[in-house]
Amino acid sequence: MPAHSVHSMSRHHLQFILSTEAYAALEDFDLTSESERMQFVEQYATPPSEAEVVDSRVAMRTVVFNQMLDDNPPETAQAAQRLAEAGRTPEQTLTELTLVCGQHLHAALAERHHFDSDQYINELALLPLPTGEEIAAQIIDRARAEPGISAGAVEASITSALQGGGSNTVERLVEHVIEDLVYGPLIMLPPDNIAIVGDLVEGSVLTRRLNESELELGIISASFDLGVFGRFDTLTFASGEEVVQFSIDRNHLGWRGPAGWLDQFAPGDLLAIRTKRLEHNPLVEGSVGVDETHGQVTIELVTSDPHSSEELLTAVRDGYQAWHQDGALPVDTEQLTSWLLLYHADLFTTAQLPLSELCAEAGFEQIAGQIADSERTWRNQKHADWFYSVRAEVPDESLSSPITRTLMALDDPESTIEDIRDGLDTCAESDMLDILADLLIPDLIAPEDEFEREGFDPPRHVFEVVARATAVAQRSREVSTAEYLAAVLRERCGEPAKAEEHLKRANAANRQIGPIIERLGWYCFDRGDARGAMKWWNELEGTHEGAAAIAEFLTPDTGAEKTGRNDPCWCESGRKFKHCHQNQSALPALPDRVGWLARKASLWIDHSAGHQRDELVRCAIAYALGDPDPHAYVPADLEQIGDDVADAFDDPIIVDAVLHEGGLLPHFIRDRGALLPEDEQLLLASWQLADRSVHEIIAVDPGLGFTARNLAT
Repeated sequence: MPAHSVHSMSRHHLQFILSTEAYAALEDFDLTSESERMQFVEQYATPPSEAEVVDSRVAMRTVVFNQMLDDNPPETAQAAQRLAEAGRTPEQTLTELTLVCGQHLHAALAERHHFDSDQYINELALLPLPTGEEIAAQIIDRARAEPGISAGAVEASITSALQGGGSNTVERLVEHVIEDLVYGPLIMLPPDNIAIVGDLVEGSVLTRRLNESELELGIISASFDLGVFGRFDTLTFASGEEVVQFSIDRNHLGWRGPAGWLDQFAPGDLLAIRTKRLEHNPLVEGSVGVDETHGQVTIELVTSDPHSSEELLTAVRDGYQAWHQDGALPVDTEQLTSWLLLYHADLFTTAQLPLSELCAEAGFEQIAGQIADSERTWRNQKHADWFYSVRAEVPDESLSSPITRTLMALDDPESTIEDIRDGLDTCAESDMLDILADLLIPDLIAPEDEFEREGFDPPRHVFEVVARATAVAQRSREVSTAEYLAAVLRERCGEPAKAEEHLKRANAANRQIGPIIERLGWYCFDRGDARGAMKWWNELEGTHEGAAAIAEFLTPDTGAEKTGRNDPCWCESGRKFKHCHQNQSALPALPDRVGWLARKASLWIDHSAGHQRDELVRCAIAYALGDPDPHAYVPADLEQIGDDVADAFDDPIIVDAVLHEGGLLPHFIRDRGALLPEDEQLLLASWQLADRSVHEIIAVDPGLGFTARNLAT
């Protein structure tokens, strides 16, 4: 590209879009060079780290930077000056200019026409744009004045009111704000309508029937009957005491109130919950936000159980169909409740049966906070979850698409044998096999689950899926995938001996798949066969993470008496050495293996799926933050926090706490205990019985002992 000439006045314009530090740094760059301009933007004008598609945003910012520097078109610098005079910060100014520029560049690319400079200049003339808060306030006002109004009508009227008629940028900005609000105070209702959740709930009566567990724990399980309250930022009583909303899983919502808040009630009591919408957060003085929802609740005992009516059951069925018609997915009770409160508010001015009981009477099956009317609908939801999980794990569509197709083919009882075999063959790759197994097979499963037949998708289903895969697999690649899935299933059932047999068959069918080779190495590692583990892991690229733990055990003890090939094996099996452990090292003394045993447990967490790994992540984050109250922590340096979390993964104290206080040691013993040498199994059992504490080593006498201080006492 030709070199740029830089006028001093053009450089002066850059103060509107650059921080003081960045503006001063201009002197260090040759701004006649295209590459140095780009380097400057990447170093000093990169969008915030939380922004999506950062690379694309950097490119757009570079275009705006060049326009300002070259004064071409001059309207860009003029718009920047107007934004600065309106009180925008340099970052806000650059963001608005980038938004307009990006909108027109993307439109030109999408519609395959030349960049419309005249239209771009017209759009620049509209700057400064209204702020997101200003637009949000107008959207909220329209939705409040006309509950259930079409989102398209709101977009059109507000775009016109903001004097942006014909402006693609303003129109897109309004769309973005509506999309953001839909995750907050607004809810989108079919087919294209919006309403304010807080307004729908206010004045209505929702109910929940208490059970014994809720009373014992002092919580209300709000997931189903009160799921709509998940949209509220805060809930308080008239006394000002908070009802804390919490979630422990997807589609879960719980309420925890002040001490003794449920003491007046008994199991089976029907509670009526009424809500008054608040304009501000009562827990934070001076807090006002149009994108927030706050409510004051009252909870009363319903003294006489209501009865369902055909009108009410029909309304529930109609609400389900309204949501269900387009996606064929289960309906969230938050969605159903909002629809009922908008279109049948008169039915909820007095206490009715809880929504869960109404849905049961209406013929719907309930799982967590969702309802559905058929097994196919539940399966659609599972397949949708898989689709998004795979895309999040594997952005490369050439890998994610076949994994998703294989999951669906394996899971769907209507799939053909050819579909299943094709999927097994496609996924017989090192970068696909573990993702397939982790998504298909739950991490918490037991052998007896194979016979569990209650409800949709019972635990037995995965056993049937894997059995079908192993039954139809014929070609070597198909067999390797199917047998690997069977191995992972049996591992997660705590049956490592069965799992190893499946692994051996998988490897015999295809000896080039990394996850199979690595897993076979883990079996040797856990048994105490250092050389056997390295034999497998040396077939993989790079140094394996378990290699350091067994490095000292790979070289035979030259001082030990050599066992002849025909001598009895050292393991006391009664077999000759050549037929037993000739290719394995004799086990070192137990004290020498304690570190190795600890490493077996920590690496088991590291390469486990699901809750074991999650528990370590939670502890690592808590360690990095340094305060058990997440609200007390403000991250000053995100990069440093990331480093601290990474360090925590390797901290033996953290891993030890996760195993013992976190309750994972019994899971490790269940999953891998049968593979461990007998003396290591006994040592683990003794660890579980010991009183635990943290000790500080005060002094060490080599060969004699050490002095320690119990920090707990």
